[in-house]
Amino acid sequence: AGSSGGDGGGGSDRGGGGGGGSTPAPCDTICVRGFAQFTPEVDVAQMMEHMQGYQTMNYVTKGSTPIAFVKFASEELATTALEQLQNYTPPGYDGALLVQYARRSCNAR
Repeated sequence: AGSSGGDGGGGSDRGGGGGGGSTPAPCDTICVRGFAQFTPEVDVAQMMEHMQGYQTMNYVTKGSTPIAFVKFASEELATTALEQLQNYTPPGYDGALLVQYARRSCNAR
């Protein structure tokens, strides 16, 4: 009963002052944004599947830019991937990818 400790560690997202908004708690899934609108899913999958612990990816193309939710074998491996991708600029891009933990784990089933 201790794995969903979201309520005990900080309360409201609104009360803590300004800045970058709330940061999701670490988990085994990361959310990657900043892909160009035309980026094919297969290109993103090829980039992600080389990362240690990669399990699955959910590629969402609703809206103006695609978002990839990438699940890893553990929270630790997701953290490593997040750190590696955080300032990565794919070839042909003007800016780096935006990477953070997903709000919840991505289930492969």
